[in-house]
Amino acid sequence: KLLDDSKTLSDHQQHKKQKDDTACEMQQKDDQLTELVEKLRAAENQKLLDDSKISELQNELDEIINVFTEYQTEAGSYQFEATKATGENKVLRSEIASLEAKSKLQQRENEETKAQFETEKANLLAEIEQMKAEVTLLEVEFQNLSDQSKMENGREAHL
Repeated sequence: KLLDDSKTLSDHQQHKKQKDDTACEMQQKDDQLTELVEKLRAAENQKLLDDSKISELQNELDEIINVFTEYQTEAGSYQFEATKATGENKVLRSEIASLEAKSKLQQRENEETKAQFETEKANLLAEIEQMKAEVTLLEVEFQNLSDQSKMENGREAHL
């Protein structure tokens, strides 16, 4: 019976030791849990700070994106204007080339007209000179006839 009592005592002591060990482990786990809760609260506070910082940074980033978007829009507008101006320049260059071609054609026509005018002028001057010569011949012939007529009238009067 002593052996049984001794065994029961030993089992009881062992059980008590296990219970104490378990209590000690539970206390350690409780301490660890308290420590984890404190760390979690600290992390949560840090997260709130981080969230606040993230929110600030997000706002700054949004501002930067808005400014960048404005610049992009402005750059797009400038690009559109430049493209439009380039197109207008091409149209103007085409119109200038067309006007230059028309001008050269008009110049050639003017030169041809001037040459025709000069030719006609020279022909008319030649005709005028020819008519002057004919008038001079007619005047001389008239003068001769007039002189002849006077001589005949003078002879008749003499007779």
